[in-house]
Amino acid sequence: MTEKKYLYLVKTDGKVLPHYQQLSSAEYKSFLPQQSQLETLRLTGQDLYIVPRQAHQYLEDGQRLSHSGNQGFVFFGPYWDIEDGFYRVQINIDWPESVSDISPLIIFDIVAPCPITLYKSEIAYPQTKLQVDLDFIGAKNTEFRFATQGSAFIVKSIELTRLYPAPGEKPTAFYYFDVACHLRYQDQPQKSELALWQVATQMKTIEQLQQLSQQITEILPASKLWNQGYTDLGQLLYKQGQEELAKWCYERGLEGLEAGEIPSVWLHWGLQEVQQGHLQEAIASFQKAVSNSDASRLYQHLWLGLNEIQPLMDESLLNDAPINAPVIYEYFRETSSYQIIDLLFLTEADQDFLAKQGLSVANLRRIQESNLSLEEIYINHFNSSSPVQLSKQASRTSILPLLPDTTPNREFQQTIVETGYICSICPFTGQILRSNQSLMLDDPGYATSIFYRFTGVETFYLFASHWIGGLLFLYIPRLELIINLSLTWKNYLDYGDIVTRLKKNMVFYWKQVKQYLFNPAPKKTVAVCGGYENLGHYFWNDISGLDFLAENQLLDKIDKYLVGSYEPLKVNDIYPEIPVKDILRVESKNFSSLLLANNYFAVRLTDILIKESLAKKLYQASLKNCSTEFLATVEQAKQHFPLIWINLRSHSKAWISQVEGNANIIQTLSQNYPNLGVIFDGWKDEADSMEQIKSLIPSSISTYNGLGCPMHETIVWAFAIDVYISIVGSGLTLVTWIANKPGVAHSNYGHLKYQSDWWPEVRENIIPPLFLSTDQIQQADIDAPYGDYDCDWKVIYDGVFKIVQQLENS
Repeated sequence: MTEKKYLYLVKTDGKVLPHYQQLSSAEYKSFLPQQSQLETLRLTGQDLYIVPRQAHQYLEDGQRLSHSGNQGFVFFGPYWDIEDGFYRVQINIDWPESVSDISPLIIFDIVAPCPITLYKSEIAYPQTKLQVDLDFIGAKNTEFRFATQGSAFIVKSIELTRLYPAPGEKPTAFYYFDVACHLRYQDQPQKSELALWQVATQMKTIEQLQQLSQQITEILPASKLWNQGYTDLGQLLYKQGQEELAKWCYERGLEGLEAGEIPSVWLHWGLQEVQQGHLQEAIASFQKAVSNSDASRLYQHLWLGLNEIQPLMDESLLNDAPINAPVIYEYFRETSSYQIIDLLFLTEADQDFLAKQGLSVANLRRIQESNLSLEEIYINHFNSSSPVQLSKQASRTSILPLLPDTTPNREFQQTIVETGYICSICPFTGQILRSNQSLMLDDPGYATSIFYRFTGVETFYLFASHWIGGLLFLYIPRLELIINLSLTWKNYLDYGDIVTRLKKNMVFYWKQVKQYLFNPAPKKTVAVCGGYENLGHYFWNDISGLDFLAENQLLDKIDKYLVGSYEPLKVNDIYPEIPVKDILRVESKNFSSLLLANNYFAVRLTDILIKESLAKKLYQASLKNCSTEFLATVEQAKQHFPLIWINLRSHSKAWISQVEGNANIIQTLSQNYPNLGVIFDGWKDEADSMEQIKSLIPSSISTYNGLGCPMHETIVWAFAIDVYISIVGSGLTLVTWIANKPGVAHSNYGHLKYQSDWWPEVRENIIPPLFLSTDQIQQADIDAPYGDYDCDWKVIYDGVFKIVQQLENS
C-alpha cells in the first residue's frame, strides 16, 4: 500500500527535485528515477532491538517473530543516522498462520530524531507491506518501532530507497526551503526549522539568496507559504548574526502580502523598522502579528474561559474553530512566561511577591504537608454529621530517609479512594476545598501525570506525577505562577513545559473538558497504573500502591482500574479479588480522552516499600502462570548448588568484559563446587554473549537459558537461585526487591554512587546486595549516566565465593 503523497518532481538545471503539490499517481510515478539509479538501505528484523521481557524468536533470513501476548512496543532501533533526502520506505511484515482468525493489528512508526515522530501508521491483518514516501531531515539516531496489543507478527525487512538527491550529491537549498515550507503548512514547526537551518548554512551572500528566490519564483507556483518561509529563514539568519541577509529575507517575505493578511498596525510598524535598520524591533513586530492571529486569540480565549478567568463565548460560535494540537502547543510554548517560586527556598523577593498577590505562605505550607490526620480534618469539614476515619489497617511508608525524591505528599491518594475527592485548602484564603476533577497529560514523556483542578477564590491546580506519584507543584493560571512543593523534583522536570502541555490538552479537547468540568453527575473513581514503562518502578511503586489498598481492604472502593501499555505481570493475577470486568486495558496515551469521555476521576496509587507479603503474592501469581514442564525444569535446576543467576547486558551501562569475566567466575567457582548450575538472565539479544560464555566453560556445567522469557517465569527463576551476579537495574530488582536473594551487584560509576545507598531501603527484611565500590570500576567518562565500564572479575568472584560459603555453612 502506497500512502497518497502531496508531491511531484520538477526539473531545474537538468536535475529532478521534489516539490509538494497534489498530482495523480500516474503523473507522480512518471517523474521517478530508474530503480537502477537509486541507493537502497536495507535492514532486517534482527537488526532491531527488543524491549526487555518481550517474548520473541529469531527466524531464517533475518526475520524476527514477536510472540502473541506482548503488549506495547516490541522492536525498536537501530538508531541510524540517515542522510538528508527524499526516501521511499517499504516495510515488509508477515503474520503467523495461527493469528488469521483474530484480526490482529500492529502500530509502526518512525522517530527521527527522538522525540519527533516522522511517520505513524497502523498495519492490520492481512496486510504485509507498507510503503510511504518521506523526507528525512536531520534524522540522527533514527528509530523504526513496532508496537502491538497482543497480536503475534513477524518483521521481515525495512528498505529505504533514496529518490533524491542522486548518489554522491547533496540536497540543494531549494529542496530544503520547499520542504521547510511544506512542513510549516502541516503544522510541524520543529521539522521545518531543521530544514531551514540547512538553507541558512548555505546562504552566505545576498546574491545566493537572490538566486534561491529566482528559482522559487520561476519553478514553483505563487503561494503565501513562501512568504512565511522567507520570514522564518530571516529569523534563523539573524540568530547566526547575518543581519543583512535576515533583513533581505524579511523584506522578501512581505512582498505580495495584502494589508489584511497581517494586522495593519504591525505590518506598517515592521516595514518602518526594517527600512530604518532596526531588525530586532522588526522581528518583534512580525512575531506580534502572528501571535495576534484569530486562531491564537481563540486558543487564549478557550484557556482563560475554561479556567473561569473570563466568560467562555457561546459554544455555537466556536464549533468551526481550527483546532490543531501541535499548533496549540507551539502557540503556548512561545507566548507563555511562567514565574516559578520554590516554597522550600523562599527569597525575600518571593515573599514580597506572594504577599502582594494575597497568597499566604502558611497556607502554601499546609498544602505541601503530608499528614493523614490533616486529611481527615479536611474530609470531615464536608461530613460533620457522620465523621469519616480513613482506614489504618496497614500503614503507608512515608519516606525513604536516604532518598529525598520520596518526600512529596502522597496521603491524598487514600482520600481519593475512600471519598471520591481530593482535599486541600485555598492558597489565598485558607478555606478547605475538595475537588473531583482530574486532567491527565497525553504526552508527559514519563510516568502518569495528573493535574487536580480546584476552585477557591480562583482556579488553581495541584500536579502529581513521576514514579513517586506525589504532589510536586501548585499552579495558578491567572498569575502564570508555579510554586514548587518538592525537595528534588524541580531539578529533574521542566515545570513550565508540563503546564504548557496542560494548556495544549485542555484547548485541544475543549468541548470534552468543558462538559467534564461542569458536569454535575457523580464521577467514578478510577485507579491508573501501567503508564510508566519501567520494570522496577512497576513493582516498586504501582503494584506496592495497589497492595496498600489490598491490605486496607479498599480494592472494592475503586470503580475501574485503567491499566496502561506496560503490565509485565497482570494486575488481576496478583490480585484475583479484582473483578475482571473492572479492569480496562488501554494505551497509556488514551488515558486523558478516556477520563473526559467517561466522567472519571483518576488517581495513581503509589508506595515505596515492597513488603514480604507482596513478594509472596508476586511469586504465587507467577507460579500459576507457569507450565508444568517449566516448573519441572526449575526443580531440576534447584538440585545444583550453588544455582547462580548471571544477568547479561550489552547495551547502555554494560560491563565491557562480561563474557570473559563471567566465564572466569563460573570456571573458578566450579573448581570448589562442581555441581553448580547457571541461569542466564537478560534480553533475548544477549544470546550471543551467553553462547560465548558457554563455549569458555566446561561442558559438564549445567546452564539454563532465561533470556527474554516471560516475566512470570523470570520471577520463578529468581526465587529458585542461591546467589546472583547482576547489573544495577531491572535485573537486580527481581532478585533483591522481590526474591530477596544474596549476591553481588556491579554497574557504572553513576549508578553505583547514587543507588547503592538507598537500594536496600526499598524491600522489607532485605538481604542487602554486595555492591562493588566506585573505586573498583574503570569508566572513561564517569559523568556519562549510561556509560559502559569495566572491572576485575576477581573482585566479583571473591564476593560470590564468600556468599556461597556462608550458604553452605548455614
